[in-house]
Amino acid sequence: MHPTFRRLGTSELLPRYIFAESLFARRRVLEVDAVATTGGESARFLLERGARTVVACDADLAAVAAAQKAHGGASLRYRANVYDDLEPGSFDLVLVADLAPYVRAPTLLAELARLVSRQGYLIGGLRNTAGLALWQLMDVEEGVPPTYGQLLDALSPHFPNVEVATQAPVLGYQLAFEKGDGLQVDGSLIRGSEAAYYVVMAGAEPARIVDPTWVQLPPEPLAFTRGKLDEVAQRSKGWEERTGRLKESLTRLRAELTDRESEVTQLKPALELARDQVARLTAQLEQARGTPEATRERDELSSRLRRTELELQVALERVADADRRLGQQRLEMEAAERARKEAEVQTLGSQETLRLERARREELNTSLEESRERLTQAYTQLRELQDELAGLRVEREKDRLSSERAREQSEELRRQVEAARERELRLAEQYSTSLAAVELLKSDVARAEQARQTSESVLRSRDADLARLTREVEDGARRVSGAEAARRDAEVRLTAREAEWRGLETELTAARAELERLTAEVEARTRSEENVRSAAARLEQELHEARGSLESLEEERVRSAAELEETIEEERQRAESRVAQERAKTERAEAEAAREKAAREEQASRAEGLENQVRVEAAAREEASRALAGLEAQRQQWADERGALRRRVVEVEETLSELERVRASDVESITRLDSALKATQGSITAEQQARARADAEREQALAGLEQEREGRERLEEAVAQTQARLEAEHQRLEEAREALSSVRAELKSERQQRAQESEERTRLQAGLEEERQQRAQVEASLAEVQAGLEAERQRSTGLESELAQARAGLESV
Repeated sequence: MHPTFRRLGTSELLPRYIFAESLFARRRVLEVDAVATTGGESARFLLERGARTVVACDADLAAVAAAQKAHGGASLRYRANVYDDLEPGSFDLVLVADLAPYVRAPTLLAELARLVSRQGYLIGGLRNTAGLALWQLMDVEEGVPPTYGQLLDALSPHFPNVEVATQAPVLGYQLAFEKGDGLQVDGSLIRGSEAAYYVVMAGAEPARIVDPTWVQLPPEPLAFTRGKLDEVAQRSKGWEERTGRLKESLTRLRAELTDRESEVTQLKPALELARDQVARLTAQLEQARGTPEATRERDELSSRLRRTELELQVALERVADADRRLGQQRLEMEAAERARKEAEVQTLGSQETLRLERARREELNTSLEESRERLTQAYTQLRELQDELAGLRVEREKDRLSSERAREQSEELRRQVEAARERELRLAEQYSTSLAAVELLKSDVARAEQARQTSESVLRSRDADLARLTREVEDGARRVSGAEAARRDAEVRLTAREAEWRGLETELTAARAELERLTAEVEARTRSEENVRSAAARLEQELHEARGSLESLEEERVRSAAELEETIEEERQRAESRVAQERAKTERAEAEAAREKAAREEQASRAEGLENQVRVEAAAREEASRALAGLEAQRQQWADERGALRRRVVEVEETLSELERVRASDVESITRLDSALKATQGSITAEQQARARADAEREQALAGLEQEREGRERLEEAVAQTQARLEAEHQRLEEAREALSSVRAELKSERQQRAQESEERTRLQAGLEEERQQRAQVEASLAEVQAGLEAERQRSTGLESELAQARAGLESV
């Protein structure tokens, strides 16, 4: 079938949406039962034409999943036709593709009406079988939809205002210039066209007036419908002819029935009068003379009366049998009604169970989402801790480098201080030596020797000071080595922390794998639940269909039972009237027989009296002859009247035979009703079998739900285990945080030590600067001393030369 022209396809639904475009612009829209027939294109069309949000529902879960995958988004969602989780009044417009199932099921219609907001509307279509729809060119229509009156009766309790538009196909050509304005519609070539659909707009307030709309569809798919069109035309023509013949036969039968009823009504008084006259004349005749003909007629009447009584008894037995069958059928229908109510109760129980399972699944999904959020937060905290740890590592490395540089600078400063001290010692020694030399030179050579000894003692003291400084340097080196050992211990602890972090990362990886496994199980459970839900939806659909068929069977049963009761009641009334008539006839016949007997006795006594009177009085013979002549004339007159009465009796008998034929037709109608009742019982039996199958399928669905519940319990246990693992992870993270805080404290102490070292280095630099200034002063004084020493050396050289000369002079002397 072409996707454009199909039942409830785009060719049927999109023109309605274009017609009601002003009602769903920037509104919340719910589309019902159109995903499978349009593939989700109709919902996407609504969103493209200005709807704010669109939710499309359908019972075909595969079509819903495919449409969600193809067209789903933030503003367009596809879901199953379950409305329990939707809030009342959550949609401004509810678009129903076909209102027929909801008219047959008022509960479903009430559920849809609950979703319409106060200023919202419900728009839906109902098929009119008298009109031609475009999809009939491609397919054959099946089933009979509800009537227009049933539609209004179903919508009126929920919506104060119900407006109805018509949707009819248009076949023709469009004639227009490229720059032409306006539109002229000519419908003169159409002869008696019916609408294909009734489009209902129901709401709390009247809808805005929408102008008549023509929607042009692509004509290409019609090229493939030539054979279908001929077939549909022939079929439609055949149905029209058959409908005409049936209407004519029905009209003829109604006219005949009316004529028969009028004839029966007219003949009843005449029949009563004729019976009275016959009885009166027969009584008079018998009173006049009891003849063998009267005896035969009386015997015939008695035999007819007995036959009539037997027929009445048979009719009464049939009526009683029909009453018994009707009572049995009523009991069976009551049992079927009870079974239907039990099935509805079981269905409601299964729906409640399904709703509880859905709520549990939602809670499980919520808990999983919370677990995912907590795990995401744990991942975020872990990443933050890793970033902080990396920053601390960088800072520690920087601190280590800066401490090494500070240590190198302190070593360099110490070396510079030691060199300065050595130079100072050398300068002091030189200064002391120069002073001693000057003193010795000023005094004499003995003091020079003493000054040498004194300088040696000073040199020893300086050596002691140098040893003391060496010991201090060694103590500083030991302190530095202790700090280096502490640094190595901190690095070992940091390595242990890194190992713990790697263990935590491994456990987090395992937790992720477990979470992925649980997610896969949840998805599998979700798919199984969707399968169960589809099975439940299918069962609900079958139950709805069974309810519809049961309702139709119930209506047919009620109608047939009512007709049967009416027929039986009419037959009973006829039979009772006939029994009453026959009883009256019997009573009149008995009265006539009694009167005849009394008349015979009286006539016998009168004859005896007449004979006695003839014997006694001869004169009375002439008078008796005259009386006999008068009686003979009267007898002749009575014979004439009797012939007329016989003719009227023949006519009455013909009328009675006609009534017998009517009764035979009534018996045939009763037989047909019996066959209809048997067929109804057969359909009820089939329905009961279908219900048994539905109960079996429901039991299977309940078993599947039980398995699903067990799987969910296992999943909840796995989730609880995962939550316990997450709690352990949280504890480990807390421990890691505590370890990190201790590391931070150690780093803070190291930073404080580094600050103290920097302060000490600043003090050392200040002391070094002072030492440099003092060294400059010492160097300046040393230069002066060196100049003095040089002068003293020259003087000592001169003194030595003089002393040598003096010694040489003394030696020469």
